[in-house]
Amino acid sequence: MTILETERTILRYMTPDDYDDLAEIHFDVEAMAKGRGAFTPEELRGWMQRTFERYERLGFGLFVVERKSDGEVLGEVGLSQHVIEGESVLELGYFFKRKHWRQGYASECAKACVDYAHLTLESPVVCSLIHGENDTSRRVAERIGMTLEKQVAWNDHGQHVLIDFYSIRWPHAALTAEHSA
Repeated sequence: MTILETERTILRYMTPDDYDDLAEIHFDVEAMAKGRGAFTPEELRGWMQRTFERYERLGFGLFVVERKSDGEVLGEVGLSQHVIEGESVLELGYFFKRKHWRQGYASECAKACVDYAHLTLESPVVCSLIHGENDTSRRVAERIGMTLEKQVAWNDHGQHVLIDFYSIRWPHAALTAEHSA
């Protein structure tokens, strides 16, 4: 089921048939080195199951990215819900096959998800949690209008780390108050 479209891609719900394409990303030690690390087959299956549950519960999650021109799966991008330092936020995540890096797909799809979070889900904030050494993810976040807001304590697979909290915020409450005056 198509959720969003960009100029070059379709973002859709993940299905069990996407396992091999997602394995190409999540088993890749280099692709996953500056984040949560490579998955085992069991971890990927569990992660996919949790994504399916998020679709049922929230209507969104990480979406598979297909190229319109040929249907090839390029990666995944989407939103997850967290409470960080007492604030409920939507986190934007993006993961692509290495052969599709540096072609603008991450920025194009990430921007579509941020717009979806703001305009459709009416979220006042979207963040990306980026490990300090992940310059590529940092550039994507900045390209789509996010700024480094702070560092936050984060449980990263059982290890407590400080992670950069990039965000974009919209002044919903201020606009509502201004228009009601």
